[in-house]
Amino acid sequence: MFKKERYRIEPFRHRVDLEPDYKEKTWKRLESAMRDIFDHNPSKLSFEELYRCAYNMVLHKFGSYLYENVVRTISARLEVVGREVESESGQAFLQQLVHSWSDYTRAMQNIRDILMYMNKTFVKQHNKTPVHELGNKLWNENLLQRPLVRSILRQVISEAILKFRESCQASAESGGGGAGNHQENKLISAVAKMAMDIGPKVYEEVVEAPIQQDTQAFYRAFSQQAISEKSCPEYLRSLRRCLEDESRMVDMYLFEGSKSKVISKVEEEMIQNQVDVMINMEGSGLLHQLKGRHYGELELMYSMLKRSPNGLPAAIAVLRDNITETGTKIIQQRVSTSSDSMQVVNQLIEERALYDTVIRESLHGDKAFSNAIQLCFEKVLNSNPATPEYLSVYLDANLRKDLKGKADEEAEAIIDRVMTLFRYLHEKDVFEKYYKQHLAKRLLSGKLSMEDHERTVILKLKTECGYQFTSKLESMFNDIRTSQDIMQDYKNHHLAATDGGGEEGRPSPIDLSVQVLTTGSWPIDRPSQFRVPIPKELQECCTSFEDFYLKTHSGRKLAWQTNMGYGELRAGGFEDGKKHELCVTTVQICVLMLFDGEDGGGPIGYGDIRRRLGPDLPEAELKRTLQSLACVKGKNVLVKTPLGRDIGDADVFEWNVGFRSKLYRIKIQQIRGVDEREERGGVGVTGGVGGGLGGARKMVEEDRKPQIEAAIVRVMKSRRVMQVSVLVGEVIGLVKGTFRPEVGMVKQRIESLIDREFLERDEGDFRRVRYIS
Repeated sequence: MFKKERYRIEPFRHRVDLEPDYKEKTWKRLESAMRDIFDHNPSKLSFEELYRCAYNMVLHKFGSYLYENVVRTISARLEVVGREVESESGQAFLQQLVHSWSDYTRAMQNIRDILMYMNKTFVKQHNKTPVHELGNKLWNENLLQRPLVRSILRQVISEAILKFRESCQASAESGGGGAGNHQENKLISAVAKMAMDIGPKVYEEVVEAPIQQDTQAFYRAFSQQAISEKSCPEYLRSLRRCLEDESRMVDMYLFEGSKSKVISKVEEEMIQNQVDVMINMEGSGLLHQLKGRHYGELELMYSMLKRSPNGLPAAIAVLRDNITETGTKIIQQRVSTSSDSMQVVNQLIEERALYDTVIRESLHGDKAFSNAIQLCFEKVLNSNPATPEYLSVYLDANLRKDLKGKADEEAEAIIDRVMTLFRYLHEKDVFEKYYKQHLAKRLLSGKLSMEDHERTVILKLKTECGYQFTSKLESMFNDIRTSQDIMQDYKNHHLAATDGGGEEGRPSPIDLSVQVLTTGSWPIDRPSQFRVPIPKELQECCTSFEDFYLKTHSGRKLAWQTNMGYGELRAGGFEDGKKHELCVTTVQICVLMLFDGEDGGGPIGYGDIRRRLGPDLPEAELKRTLQSLACVKGKNVLVKTPLGRDIGDADVFEWNVGFRSKLYRIKIQQIRGVDEREERGGVGVTGGVGGGLGGARKMVEEDRKPQIEAAIVRVMKSRRVMQVSVLVGEVIGLVKGTFRPEVGMVKQRIESLIDREFLERDEGDFRRVRYIS
């Protein structure tokens, strides 16, 4: 095999002899051409020959000599241009500077074409600055960096921008906008473009930075004067106009990238440095606008404050303090009646509605404001332990009568406002106790505005707190519906028996209505229960119903709660011959029936009444009953001797034949007892279901214990072994949707479970507990 040989073709080399003064002659020719170009006289030049001259100098290794002389020549020319520019002032200075730059850039384009080969070879090989960039660099060093040029340039630009700002302020009242001198504006814009063409750093140093400094100084003085002379809304409108003017100024003179930097100086001086004065300005600041419902001005303030890093936090702090102060005054008002508690809730709802509107209309739904307001309301509502009771009383009053006749949308809006406050409660289980008492009274007395509204409340409570929270409330509704069906069956049965004859079928003069309640679902307070010795006629009806019920529901047991009943009596025997229908409780019925019959109307002493009604009726209850029948003006169907409000053992009562009333139907309410109020001092609402609500908190504390224990067991079943501190945190997290127990209470329940051998201490670490399977 033959070995393949490689050949390389080399250029023909021949010796080139140069004249001794070749580079000097060639450079003089190039230098002369550059001068002609700078003097606007390039028409007689042969650019092809000039290019060849520069090409040969680089080719013969004179590139460094050429480059250095080009720099020297351009610098010398710029020294002349600099003196010419410095000799002018004002607008003439700008014209001379822009004109010189225009001539210089055209000349450098021609020079760059001549030195193109040097750019491609020598500049790249020796890491030199290309000709175009070199020209810009030399212009900056030899002209723009001249102290006098810099001083005049800054002065001219500052004066032009100041004229623009003064023109804007002067035309603000007429609705126009300042424009300045059109020719001058074009020149400044050309100078800015010249600086940017040289380089962003030059533009920033020569044009942008001085304008920023002037802007800051101008608006520092302007803001101090404006804030002392104008109201907050006027100042804000002035601020908005200034921002618009500065934006137009940048568009007119500078590049878009400068806008944010210039605007930031305005914001720093007019917003950031004046935030506290602006927000707290007396008679026109943030709180004044809030109380006056000036939503447009609030929106303007929000849009301006949002521009400053300290603007919104300062506004949030002021609103937070105002909500806390106002809310505390509302929630800590003295409350002694249901009307007082309703007034408190109404004021809280109005306050919350105000901030909802502000957030929606003025703050564009800002989450920071919304969260801060929610935290403040949560703190305020939970500062008073009586708040759950206030909300329940408010709902009770609305569901009894206030929602009657209202459209579904309006009724649901009212319920939603209450639910908004309910969400802030830490002790939702306390509210549940009060609400259950009020619901029971409404159901048993038939005072429901609309069942749909009641269902709506329960549905919303279930959504907020879960099924367990409302299971008993729903069971109460089911009991009432079932009781209606049972009573209908009983009446049909009784009617059939009446038609068939027999003792069971004797017609009764009493229209009996019985509510069959499920034990455990209804808030029946065991200590407040007592038996009332009901009249014989009523007892017969009760026995008849009980026999019917137990026949149809075998295995069940009825426990009559006679102290919780009420009824209607037709009463007569008055001097005016009128008859009245009295709406009274079961205890009042028992007392009034003592004055019926052959001996009716005769005087009966207190002791005799006490003896005839029996020992099961508490004496305090009997005295309150007699007070309601004999001591309430306009409803005193009995007369007490001697006169007075207090009931004594020697008092005598008789039928008040002189009783007069324009009403046929008279409701005689039972006088409330003095409830044992809790230390917090509640509304102390009492009712026919289980007596007063004053003991609700004690009941809640007892109900919380099994809930906490259930949460502990649930966690331990899955984790088996845990640190006590970690267990406490997880348990609080599980139950905090209903209430927020104290750490000590959780630890007590852990100890209780250890004592009952559901848990045990870890032998190796006393701070750990184990679940016992």
